Amino acid sequence: ALTETRGDGGFGYDPMFVPDGYDKTLGELDETIKKKLSHRSKALSLAKRILDTLSFK
Repeated sequence: ALTETRGDGGFGYDPMFVPDGYDKTLGELDETIKKKLSHRSKALSLAKRILDTLSFK
């Protein structure tokens, strides 16, 4: 458990949370990794896969 914030990247609560499988807080992680973990990124990836299966003719 964290007892103090770590990192100065990101915003808000990023320095307080360590994602599963990582030993760094979101405030310490590289922006590229944070984007892969983002719920928005996951949603857009799923939407793209769905749209790729549709035919717009």
